[in-house]
Amino acid sequence: MTRRWPAEWEPHAATLLTWPWDAEIWGEHHAGAIDAMAAAAAALSHGEEVIVHVPPGGEAAARAAILRFGPRKKNLTLRELPSDDVWVRDHGPTLVVDDGALVAIDWRFDAWGKKFPHDRDAKIAAAAAEALGASVERASLTLEGGAIETDGRGTVLCTRSVALAANRNPTLTEADVDAELRARLGATEVIWLDAGMACDDTDGHIDTLARFIDASTVVVHVMADRSHPDAAVLDANRRALEALGRWRVVALEAPSIRDDDGEWLPASYANFYIANGRVLLPTYDAPEDITAMLTLSTLFRGRDVVPIPSRPLVAQGGAIHCATQQVPRV
Repeated sequence: MTRRWPAEWEPHAATLLTWPWDAEIWGEHHAGAIDAMAAAAAALSHGEEVIVHVPPGGEAAARAAILRFGPRKKNLTLRELPSDDVWVRDHGPTLVVDDGALVAIDWRFDAWGKKFPHDRDAKIAAAAAEALGASVERASLTLEGGAIETDGRGTVLCTRSVALAANRNPTLTEADVDAELRARLGATEVIWLDAGMACDDTDGHIDTLARFIDASTVVVHVMADRSHPDAAVLDANRRALEALGRWRVVALEAPSIRDDDGEWLPASYANFYIANGRVLLPTYDAPEDITAMLTLSTLFRGRDVVPIPSRPLVAQGGAIHCATQQVPRV
């Protein structure tokens, strides 16, 4: 029996999304969040099935919003599934393949260290897996899908600031977490970075910091603005990956954007999503958007890079990778 967590660029059967239904959470950004998620659903539907988790009674409104962006209707499925928020990468299942069968890893989700309400979100992974016909494994780790990244060949990237955080796994050692990641994901190696952005509610998810483009290339999130409080941490992450000498390391310069109160936003172009034939790239109405588009278009030969306006999403702490979860084709 061989367990493997396929890389994101490998063929998908579908992509999972959770709809941003709660206007109270999103406030002035609610309409923008709906547009971003609707545009993403429509773009993805041209290459794979899109399964959107909607609140009870919310199907008609979500479908109408998505239809404005021209989806391929036969690839659009809306399922009623109560949720607290939109971040399916974290509250949804991480899907691996074991002996030709789909297995859903149900991490213990506590909203990034009990920062937000999550009673409904904590039940989504198991419910989504059941609808997919996948078997479910309940992990002992408190973790989120955005905290881990793979090259599909057994290497997993993770940050100590998340997996070893006192608000998640206070009694576990690095060796304990390493062992469970190997067991659940079929990993043969776990590579640790120390930390991510301090302005990130997740405590430093890897999917804003370092992402595999393919088995030989990794992009890293860097900050050209030296006044940014995380510039040194991001430089350290890049140096750590370069020192391994394993991959071509490509810097992806971050936008320097703040909220209306002058606080830094955790905006990262590394939070892209690789789909069948396409890459969804978060954009932020920033000058750096163009450079990110050009860089990823060069790196992703054979895939169209589709910009998804994500300023409303990052105002709530995430972007398009945080709001998507791939279902590998078995």
